[in-house]
Amino acid sequence: MKKIMMAAFAVLILSGAAFAADARFSGTGKPGGAGSGPEEREWINEFNDVCSATTASMALSKDELNSHIRSADALKGRLGCLEDSAKKVYSRRLRMCHDMYEFALDAKVKEDKK
Repeated sequence: MKKIMMAAFAVLILSGAAFAADARFSGTGKPGGAGSGPEEREWINEFNDVCSATTASMALSKDELNSHIRSADALKGRLGCLEDSAKKVYSRRLRMCHDMYEFALDAKVKEDKK
């Protein structure tokens, strides 16, 4: 189980390095260009909020993990405003965050059963 957790953390850390760099992009895929108003960039703030705790997911409570999972599910539909390539990248990243939270939640549930 430790090997799986380490692999999951490694994937998230490697993909997470690009989160900050991508935050400057708007829904059009162009940095600061037309259509990059506050309402078009609102999804990126939600995305960052949802995925910000993945590295500390094992320290979160079950309620916090469930909240992050629900937030990730709710954000999926908001990514439809992106162009295809950006939509594909952010959808995959969001799925990875979601899966990490589910993994941590499952581990906590199994630990409680012992």
